[in-house]
Amino acid sequence: MFGGKTQTHKYEYDVDNKNTVYIDALNRRIENTYDENANKIKTKMPNGSILESVYDTADRVVGEKRNGKDSFTFERDPNGQVTKVKDHVNGVERTKTYDKADRVTSATDSRGGKIDWAYHDKANSKTEKLKEQTVTQGGYTNKVSYDYNTLDQNIRVTDGSQTYRFDYDDQGNVRTYTAGNGSGSTFNYDHANKIKDLVVGTSNSILLSERYEYDQSGNRTKIKHEGAGGKVTETNFVYDPINQLLNEALPNGTTKSYTYDGFGNRTSVKVIENGKETKSIAATFNEGNQLVKFGNESLTYDANGNRTSDGKYKYTWNENDQIVAITKQGESNAFATYKYDENNRRIEKSVNGQVTRYFYDGDSINPLYETDGSGNVLRQYVYATSGARLAMKAKGQTLYYHYNPRGDVVAMTDQNREVVATYEYDSWGNVLKSDAKGIAADNPFGYAGYMYDKEIGMYYLIARYYNPEHGVFLSIDPDPGDEDDPVTMNGYTYGDNNPVMMVDPDGHKAWKKKAKRIWYATKAGAKAGGKAWVDSYLSIGKGLALGAGYFYGYATGKQNYINKNKPVYNKAYVNKAARKAGLKVGLKAFWGFGLIEDAYVFGSAAYKGYKKAYKNYR
Repeated sequence: MFGGKTQTHKYEYDVDNKNTVYIDALNRRIENTYDENANKIKTKMPNGSILESVYDTADRVVGEKRNGKDSFTFERDPNGQVTKVKDHVNGVERTKTYDKADRVTSATDSRGGKIDWAYHDKANSKTEKLKEQTVTQGGYTNKVSYDYNTLDQNIRVTDGSQTYRFDYDDQGNVRTYTAGNGSGSTFNYDHANKIKDLVVGTSNSILLSERYEYDQSGNRTKIKHEGAGGKVTETNFVYDPINQLLNEALPNGTTKSYTYDGFGNRTSVKVIENGKETKSIAATFNEGNQLVKFGNESLTYDANGNRTSDGKYKYTWNENDQIVAITKQGESNAFATYKYDENNRRIEKSVNGQVTRYFYDGDSINPLYETDGSGNVLRQYVYATSGARLAMKAKGQTLYYHYNPRGDVVAMTDQNREVVATYEYDSWGNVLKSDAKGIAADNPFGYAGYMYDKEIGMYYLIARYYNPEHGVFLSIDPDPGDEDDPVTMNGYTYGDNNPVMMVDPDGHKAWKKKAKRIWYATKAGAKAGGKAWVDSYLSIGKGLALGAGYFYGYATGKQNYINKNKPVYNKAYVNKAARKAGLKVGLKAFWGFGLIEDAYVFGSAAYKGYKKAYKNYR
């Protein structure tokens, strides 16, 4: 209850404690049906859509249906690995092969192209990690290789004649990073392993120098910024007691302030420039936390909670609650259309007839390369093993990404170490400055490393689209959130209203809120995780010193798996499944450069919840 208002959510469960009915504050009803093995086989959505999953005798998903029609079917090998996916929605087939250790060795896509992976041999090397990755698309071929130190930390990425290097401190934090053109970054950390200063530059000049201050809650309160010209500026932040951003004072003299209701909805935005209020926007939300009024702009939603219209656009959604078309207000034909794969990743975007197709790095959320509608490679991206995006290759050129601690792309340099792009953002991701030359103008990544769709002014975050002006997502969070933290249950807020410190790479924000206070969770892993903790510890410095997220993912995934399946599965099965879930969750915790300072500071809450659940399970 807040201000005399309440939001009531109702849940019903079967004898196995599986959620069968959920009714939200707007009286929207979701019904789930399970088979005798507790597999969810059908979900009826509020708009009447029926989503079904088909399982084999080993309880593995082999098919998905939407309203009775096949959407995806899966073929698996004896070990359960998916070897073929038939995408009935888009008319595409994808295949994979694996080695004896169940590591993926190749992936093909009927749209064209192949990706091959090779691994170090433990018998002849100090590691079994990824050794090489090769992309083949038509007449285009590119190979990237990876090297490690004795702690399995990724110390070198080689792309042709370009070499990227990482050096680590004793805590596993990245101390220095050198890009393929000789530019790079130097990081210094405080006692809590939070970045206290960062220098980005080349041997000849400094592109960026920043120092950071934090409050007792670990929130960044001040950034002292020195640019290439030597000019020193400051950005200051103020938070409320539950870590929501209240005020940001930008270097250009602009101050932005925000207010929230008790449900985590951002109810106002005020902008002061040169001492005068230049903007004041009130926001109105309904009982389902849906933004229905933003200043003079009205917004509407469908029964599933997806935005259908706002002041600029009309949105069309599929049965899986994914945007498939956007139409400008006042027009009848969509100017943008989208397609998605079985992992809910966008595989094609068409804007005014210009098609871009995306090909991902295995099952990750990172696009490895993009083509046009004819299969010609437009752009390829180079990554560290952590998933940090290092460079963009296009038209025979290579451009190098430079980041701040949140993971914002703040600059790009070319092979001559010349700055070809600079960017500035406010805390919510609104672009304050974008100055890009040549092929840098085609760079799609920006704030927090997210893909920016400039044609609509929004970020694509895999599961959902985010509008930085409104400060909310266009659709409800697939993750229900944490009952102990009401802000995470809002469904639409971005970054728990703390966009300075929080990021959300794949649109599942409830996971990110738990990516806190990792130190205790990592320590506890020695007792609770066995080999999983050892693997996690060895990977702490992986790529960008974010391997602690692996164990957090393991612990959190295990906790959630236990909560959901306590009456059904034995402990060994839960351990195995949770490790797999944890690896996926852990990816969010090592997002690019943006969570370097959070890798250890965040997580005791996850451990406490995990320990309680594990105790109850036993």
